[in-house]
Amino acid sequence: MPPTSFTPSAELIHAHQMFFAGVAAVLTLVHLSLYVFERRLRENLFCGLFVAGYGVFVYSNLAAGLGENPLFGATSARVSHASLAFTCACGLLTVQAAFGVSRPRAAGATVVAAAVLGGAGAQALDHARIAPLG
Repeated sequence: MPPTSFTPSAELIHAHQMFFAGVAAVLTLVHLSLYVFERRLRENLFCGLFVAGYGVFVYSNLAAGLGENPLFGATSARVSHASLAFTCACGLLTVQAAFGVSRPRAAGATVVAAAVLGGAGAQALDHARIAPLG
């Protein structure tokens, strides 16, 4: 007997997105509270911001799919693009802080490159999402 294909329902997809957004919110609070109690460890701050950006990315993709209003969907897509670029930049700052990279110019250039690549990746995702519709 051949395996049957499983197509998840919209409710299941939204439940998974809300779960990941909730986990991101909890991890954000944990890392930011760790930073408050130990300020010299900057990687907790950057990791908290990284996870917050990821949560905004997941939730904005959820919000873009929920609305019937095209303006709301377009706004959520732009928030999603910005949060993806922010998440890439914070991820690189987290790695820089965790491993003690002491070259600020190289790190700054890397953050700018990550933001540009994150924005380009978000645009590619957006075009891939819109292409089948039009």
